[in-house]
Amino acid sequence: MEDSTPTLDEFLAACDTAFAFLVRDYGFKRLPKPMEFNRYSVRYKKNELEVDVYGESYGNSAECQLVRGDDRLYLSLLLPPSAHTPRPEGQLTQIAAIAMELQQHVSDFLSGDTKRFDTWLSEWRKRFPKMP
Repeated sequence: MEDSTPTLDEFLAACDTAFAFLVRDYGFKRLPKPMEFNRYSVRYKKNELEVDVYGESYGNSAECQLVRGDDRLYLSLLLPPSAHTPRPEGQLTQIAAIAMELQQHVSDFLSGDTKRFDTWLSEWRKRFPKMP
């Protein structure tokens, strides 16, 4: 368990370490700017695909979204039921867990195969239609 809220430098260093495989193995590039409205975020992009990792809960947790163009889904939607276990406590520990989930369960998306992403996006839109 982490004793304190990570600094921005600690958050960025943890992301650079944990997600180095995106650059090395899949050809993503780390974007120089964070997500709008959250400086505790790192974005990796390859063509129209993007992986956004960001801090939440004032340094207590981390989350990940997969992006294609203007469409985005939480990583958890693409995980198999067996992978839906509570993440460990601590933001930096969760960053490492998210990286492991990406490596183990969404190599199809990372390689450019968006069939499963499209299926879940369609389901998400059925459940939560956009408001006019």
